[in-house]
Amino acid sequence: GLLSKWIIQIYTYSVYANASHVYLVSQANVPKTYGRILVRRRKGLLNIHIGEVFGKRGLQKVSLEWQDFNKKYDVYTSDSEKVTSFELLHPVFMETLEALPFQVNIEVVDNVIYLYARANTNPSYYPMMLDLLQKAFQEMKL
Repeated sequence: GLLSKWIIQIYTYSVYANASHVYLVSQANVPKTYGRILVRRRKGLLNIHIGEVFGKRGLQKVSLEWQDFNKKYDVYTSDSEKVTSFELLHPVFMETLEALPFQVNIEVVDNVIYLYARANTNPSYYPMMLDLLQKAFQEMKL
């Protein structure tokens, strides 16, 4: 089935050993490659991107047709054609992100998708992140 095509992990991540900001990350390996895509909220998160040490270097900023989305998120990509085929950049999924009690960014590196948020180790966020990952499965239908 669909889930057998995905390898997933959910974990916490801190950039520095004594960091006060801890990130909750869900990571999924998928059978399709997208190059590099970075989707981040315009406010609220530090410019720390899990899974890609170079941040947005080498990526071009793109705007989507959905203007409300462009007001809330910045999108960077290595290949603008791959952005249009990235299933998570869909209004229904983005509304799901906005309904969460924390802000989630998306980063894609080839066939690995990272959903992450500054969560400060709140244990109630783990089931929410798992639910978000399941919704991502439904949107992508790989």
